[in-house]
Amino acid sequence: MSDKESKKQKGTVDAAISKRHLSDINKKIRERVELFMGLRDLTQNDVAERTGLTQSFLSQFLAGQKNMGRDSLIKVAQALGVDISVLMSDKDWTNEQLILINNFFRIVKSEKPTPRFPAIKDLINKDIEELQE
Repeated sequence: MSDKESKKQKGTVDAAISKRHLSDINKKIRERVELFMGLRDLTQNDVAERTGLTQSFLSQFLAGQKNMGRDSLIKVAQALGVDISVLMSDKDWTNEQLILINNFFRIVKSEKPTPRFPAIKDLINKDIEELQE
């Protein structure tokens, strides 16, 4: 096999790995959107109304037939009250961890810190670091 053929084959393999990784991330995003829709008792129609997306598009996205762009995903995250990084993370977190992390983000980003806010923020950041390891 020539050097040129070897590089081409490597590029094809790399592209396939990247495509599979992207597919895995999209699957996680779909699962997380469904999780938080269920927790908030929201239907596809509810999310569509809150985001300006069509119910048909949401249905196709959740079925894995379409991917969602960044701007649409931001709208969905806002409609669900979820931090975008929770939806987009490639970490293999359990549903319980996802809920906990999202609640942590909500506290950290709160505009009304409590007197114990710095200590809570430190604990949250420590927990998040441990979960990411």
